Amino acid sequence: MSSNSEHNPYEVPRRQQVVRHRPPPDEPLTRFRVRFLPVWLLLFVAAVVGSSGTFGLLYTFSGRIPQIILGTSIVGSFLGAVVVFDLYPVRAGRSGLHGYDFWGVFYYVEWTGIHRVSETRLLTLNYLKLHSDALPRPIWLPLYLKDSAGFWRLVDEHAPVGSPLRVLAGDLAKEDAGESSGKEDPR
Repeated sequence: MSSNSEHNPYEVPRRQQVVRHRPPPDEPLTRFRVRFLPVWLLLFVAAVVGSSGTFGLLYTFSGRIPQIILGTSIVGSFLGAVVVFDLYPVRAGRSGLHGYDFWGVFYYVEWTGIHRVSETRLLTLNYLKLHSDALPRPIWLPLYLKDSAGFWRLVDEHAPVGSPLRVLAGDLAKEDAGESSGKEDPR
């Protein structure tokens, strides 16, 4: 690292690792699912918007278009949310994290392999992008996990000191403590 660059606490020097799609077979992992309601609401709005355009053409042929749009949107978004809820959990253990990229491809990365963490948003859903030289694309870690406190405890227990994810976990814990104690942010 050059002396001219700023130190980013969410970034560590890069290490080379082998890309793995699955965690080690002997690694016990804890499963963390996303909260159902935010996913369903996002898919519902997307389905209504998509259905309105599709079924708008049929409006001249039938007076029942609002019922069709609403019905297909409710059913389609519910099924989509069930798929996301059940098939796309984040799993973490003592040596690393098993999560998915933007395209839904699962990867496993060791805690020491995460060299940078960045925040992003997909419409209304917040994510952390976990960057690693071992991965072709960053893992997208949803910030709307059902047991987010349990996930951050696991990160604090198993991620090495100085890991960008552990540093961020400490910062989030401090922010939560400040909010729960009623103290205002001094910034």
